[in-house]
Amino acid sequence: SSGINAEYGEVRPGFTGMKRISPVTGHPERYFNPLERVFRYFVSGCVTTVMLILAFSVMVISLNLQGYIHPYSYSRNYLLFPSISWLCDEGEYFDPSGKGPFPSLLLFIPVILHVVIIQVLNKVYQVVAIKLTEWENHRSPSQHENALFVKRFFFEAFDCYIALFYLAFVEKDIVLLRRELVSLYTVDSVRRLATETIIPLLTRKATRKLADNDCPTATPVNPRLAKDYDKPEYEQFDDYLEMVVQLGYVTLFAGAFPLAAPLSFVCNILELYSDVFKVSTICRRPVVHRVTSIGVWSILIKGTVLLSVFTNLYIFCFTSEQLMTYAPSLFPVLCVDT
Repeated sequence: SSGINAEYGEVRPGFTGMKRISPVTGHPERYFNPLERVFRYFVSGCVTTVMLILAFSVMVISLNLQGYIHPYSYSRNYLLFPSISWLCDEGEYFDPSGKGPFPSLLLFIPVILHVVIIQVLNKVYQVVAIKLTEWENHRSPSQHENALFVKRFFFEAFDCYIALFYLAFVEKDIVLLRRELVSLYTVDSVRRLATETIIPLLTRKATRKLADNDCPTATPVNPRLAKDYDKPEYEQFDDYLEMVVQLGYVTLFAGAFPLAAPLSFVCNILELYSDVFKVSTICRRPVVHRVTSIGVWSILIKGTVLLSVFTNLYIFCFTSEQLMTYAPSLFPVLCVDT
């Protein structure tokens, strides 16, 4: 194993392969055929594609319920479902103009359902991604973690952004884009606060109360350690993902919702206190590891910022009327007889 560590660094405990003598170092090593891993990458991609199609279907249903896909939409021939979209017709339950019953309440139900179903799909894909990444049989822990992070990030980013990209690049409707962005941003902010602090705290208190009732005489040797051990393990991926997704809301669609930046500043102040409460009260004390960078997240952040240049240029030129305001000579003028 000394040869393995010298040539490849740390080997992941779950890594399996054929034992052989390394042709380079002459030391014993475990060897896994790269072509086999390429095939497993292909299978992982197929499974992920199926999950993405399911997430896209949820987005289509949500946009039908909100009235964003209507008989005059560009995609009406293949994304409009009258059996669902009638619910947002004038005077119906989800009428976006507010003429339906209980407009202050029912208007938010499609967005809330969309966010809830997205979270369920993310949890399901989290389990699937862990299984797929383990099956891909990466040699080092860093390769394994990066493969898992990339899978989860692209799936969850697809869930968060697909409806916004549809409204910006297909419908080219700045009003609907801004409305959907504000709705998703607001509901997701409330969801993060609830799922990270409030719900886990209430669940842990209820579980501990039931455990105390079942075993009233049990006295641990070290109550403080036992109390900390009962807490769930801290997972930093979710905190990184929240910040990167929020960065996408701010940068990718800045032309549609400029107020996202100052709102994110305020939300991050609340998020700071929420994370402190989560780490100190909700989760088990994390083990500290010294690192030189944030790893693959740096690449994802740079990619998001680079992509935002093109998305905002498109929104400026085609989705909104901003370019028409600054350069009206580029647009044709239609003369209408009166």
